Amino acid sequence: MARTASSGLLSTMLSEGFSTMRHIVVGNSAVATKASCAWLFADGNGVALARLTTASNMFNTPGSTTVGYTVATCSADSITVQATGLARHVYMLGGTATGAKFFGTICTTRAVTTSDTVSVPSWNIRIGDPTSS
Repeated sequence: MARTASSGLLSTMLSEGFSTMRHIVVGNSAVATKASCAWLFADGNGVALARLTTASNMFNTPGSTTVGYTVATCSADSITVQATGLARHVYMLGGTATGAKFFGTICTTRAVTTSDTVSVPSWNIRIGDPTSS
């Protein structure tokens, strides 16, 4: 039997999934699992180089596009660098260190030092339509 999902269900799932993300973290290591996400919440470990906690949702409400759905992130300017290192990844985090939701992407590698500032531009996260397998 073919699988299908309504547009309303997909929009709700995406809105609720991204609604609690309140942290932007610039890091130097790839985080591949929920367990390793704790490093992004901790200071002084050399993994989280810069962090910004926001008061409101960093994502625009998802909407249907021609193919799939797009969630747009908000930009963040002048995030103070807390640790020296090579910035290689940007993460959007929600929850806590032990129950984190995260979305990560790569960025242009840049050497940063304590007290520098970094800016993170907005970008789109595109999620394709469901398919049957």
